[in-house]
Amino acid sequence: MREVLDGNDDGGLARSFAEALSALEERPALVPAREFPGALRHLDQPGLYAWRVDAPGAQHLSRGLGLPLREGVIYVGQAGARSTRSGVPSDATLRKRIGRNHLGGKVRTSTFRCTLAAVLLGPLALSVLGSRRLEPASEARLTEWMQKHLSIAVWGAPSDAQLARLEQGIVAALAPPLNLEHLPTDGLRARLHGLRAIVIQGIADLWLAPDPALRDWRSILASCGQAFDGYRYATAVLGCECPEVADEVWRRFAVQGHFASSFAELRCALFWLQRCVHNAEQSPGWRPDPDLERRVARLYRAIQEAWRREWGVDSSGLAPSASRP
Repeated sequence: MREVLDGNDDGGLARSFAEALSALEERPALVPAREFPGALRHLDQPGLYAWRVDAPGAQHLSRGLGLPLREGVIYVGQAGARSTRSGVPSDATLRKRIGRNHLGGKVRTSTFRCTLAAVLLGPLALSVLGSRRLEPASEARLTEWMQKHLSIAVWGAPSDAQLARLEQGIVAALAPPLNLEHLPTDGLRARLHGLRAIVIQGIADLWLAPDPALRDWRSILASCGQAFDGYRYATAVLGCECPEVADEVWRRFAVQGHFASSFAELRCALFWLQRCVHNAEQSPGWRPDPDLERRVARLYRAIQEAWRREWGVDSSGLAPSASRP
């Protein structure tokens, strides 16, 4: 928080920070999500809020992330802060943000809800319909999970003037695992970015488990290679072109002697290989060589291994979505 307070603070911001930290973390007045608003006060004004998860919910999130996550504060947000760019006031209140956007909304209206959906795609068997869109049954299942496993604490701000700086300071102090802004990018947040892309970009085909029954190289390219839009994923998530991702996958393989890329990167490489083969097949007289068949088979084995490594399941046909809390 020191970096946030440096400047022209007269002590008021520091006092507000201490009050907010006490209300959200040290001595929170918690209300289960299913009972919101319960006995919470100061809801019809700007402020900060902190979502907590219980132990079973933390296990579900850990399974979805493929990384350990403990019970406790998982996300901190604000309602009603002035725009940091224009200074325009907001009419959002804690009651509206929590009740309407998070608990009563959809993934397109709530950053927190979108992040939860991304992490719980497998554990809750959620279905993505398009960009920031879940099927209605999936939205209902996500809400049910929130009501069962989450609780919330709030801090009503005396004004909206310093709320954005306070949020930054509280997030930096608590480092909630599902917050992306105001925190350095690490392995967990890199993972979150990739998972959120599935929901934000509507790239549901990234969530398909590789079929271990596929053996023939042509079947692998036709089934798994075409089931993933590597062009869109590479530009939207990785910030580069699909051929660049594929080249890097094979470069790492040549240097290290084994595949060390992520499941998504390997899928991009297989997609690009499928496109290259498709284009080559348009040339009269083209015939595949044994090296191509070996490359496809080797890459597909690496994809199955990456799936097991990242999602903690085998690829015997049981995708993570088959396991529900």
